Amino acid sequence: MNKKLAALFIMGMVSSVETMAACPSGLDSYTPDSDFVDNGDGTVTHTKTGLMWRQCPYRTNLTEGECVAETNTDGRYATWSKALEVADGLDFAGHTDWRLPNITELSSIVEWRCYNNAINDNMFPATQDFTSGDLFWSSTTLRSSASQARVIDFQIGTESGVGKNNNKQFFVVRDSETEE
Repeated sequence: MNKKLAALFIMGMVSSVETMAACPSGLDSYTPDSDFVDNGDGTVTHTKTGLMWRQCPYRTNLTEGECVAETNTDGRYATWSKALEVADGLDFAGHTDWRLPNITELSSIVEWRCYNNAINDNMFPATQDFTSGDLFWSSTTLRSSASQARVIDFQIGTESGVGKNNNKQFFVVRDSETEE
């Protein structure tokens, strides 16, 4: 490929990425606000999947419509095993059956048409603060390596595998129809 053609190709790629800088207004997203019920207690229920999500990730709390980091914490991140433990022991919004979502569940809230944030910011306001490529744990182990778990980058909506000893962010989920 000659240099001029390569330059045009690269410019086209950059232009395409720039046009995906956010969810275009007026374009139906895969998880629009109407697909959620805001339960008014820091949780939302995704009506398409029947899953109830805590709106804010680990060590953040919903305050005036934003997820704010808890004070005096050692950060908002945890290893995979700690994330599993925290999710399993969480008592929040009157429910104790929270868990770390599997990769399919976590993927269900990705806004595939969006970039920088590839998630519904109205329902999950925390990600507005996490545009630096933070990865979010799933409970799913990477098939090719038992020492890695599958994660999603909600800045761009991509999935990858990460060593389970790394510190990453996470959401918790529960089946909304489940009675405790």
